[in-house]
Amino acid sequence: MLRAFQRYWESEHPKNEIRMRKVFDIATIHKFERHLLERMLKLNTMSTYLRMLRAVYNRALLAGLTGYVPGLFKHVYTGTRADVKRALPPAEMGQALDISTSLHRELKEAQIWFALLFLLRGMPFADLARLRKCDFKDGVITYRRQKTGRQI
Repeated sequence: MLRAFQRYWESEHPKNEIRMRKVFDIATIHKFERHLLERMLKLNTMSTYLRMLRAVYNRALLAGLTGYVPGLFKHVYTGTRADVKRALPPAEMGQALDISTSLHRELKEAQIWFALLFLLRGMPFADLARLRKCDFKDGVITYRRQKTGRQI
């Protein structure tokens, strides 16, 4: 979001620093939304950027860095839309997990890794690579997510 806003700001205000009071203005928010639309971003991406900007605004407001602007984000899209499902149909998933199919050795190895990660509740490869023997006890794998630190 920050990079997208910086690009927008530089296109609208070349050589001008970003000022809090100028950013959190209804016209600026609308222009930023239009800028995102012109870059042909998907609605959910655009909405995420605008919600992040709203979170920055709320924090700046609490810190006294900007003034309250009624309805600042009222007329920009901050919702979410259900996109096209990307999940494989069950038959195709069954084919992907069927390790009895004949494939080249490299593809067979990739298929086995895929099946393992899927069967481990979609474990990210980074977490699999960091597993230790002590993470496996009594038939249960317990580990900390590398990205979040959350125990799984």
